[in-house]
Amino acid sequence: MNEDFFQFEKHFDSYYTQCDMPVAFLRATEKTDHIKELAEFLEVNSTEARRVLVPWKQAASALQFEQEVVPLEFNPDVLPSNHSYDDVTPETKARLKGKLSSLLKKYDSLPGFKAIIPGKDCHK
Repeated sequence: MNEDFFQFEKHFDSYYTQCDMPVAFLRATEKTDHIKELAEFLEVNSTEARRVLVPWKQAASALQFEQEVVPLEFNPDVLPSNHSYDDVTPETKARLKGKLSSLLKKYDSLPGFKAIIPGKDCHK
């Protein structure tokens, strides 16, 4: 059964399919690759956006993530954690991936940055 137990897909769809407010989708691992687009969306200048976005670096410790990146030492949008995805059994990882497969497919089909602006990108 591939039910959306935590309603992650429903939550994603509620933003992706709405046309009432501007919304942007930004792949966190590419957050500094889209400074210009993000600054334009937020209606700030690129310098200000660049100042507050901290780039990612390659993992250099036992704290390994699936995509092999960890935040820099000071990264205001990430809280320190002692948890590691390495501790999760392969069976549990496979079951989670199965439950989230539909959502992951939608997410993976998005570019690194995508904005949906009512009246421009969607119409009621």
